[in-house]
Amino acid sequence: MGALALNGDMLMNFVLLRFALIAGGVLLLAIIAFAALLYLRRRGTAGQETLNRAREHAVPLARTVLDSRRHRDRRR
Repeated sequence: MGALALNGDMLMNFVLLRFALIAGGVLLLAIIAFAALLYLRRRGTAGQETLNRAREHAVPLARTVLDSRRHRDRRR
């Protein structure tokens, strides 16, 4: 079996495509979250109490993700 050889241009295109897909996914998730928040607010179920409860769950999760990434980067 032959090895896949990537020249500089192919590698750069692959990296840029990967970045674009990740950035697009993050943007799509942000738009969906914003639309869901607007929907809940208009229904009247997304008051300050609901947002505080969501924040209580999201902050520890975000800290865990960031800490695991920092720990992974230190090992490299």
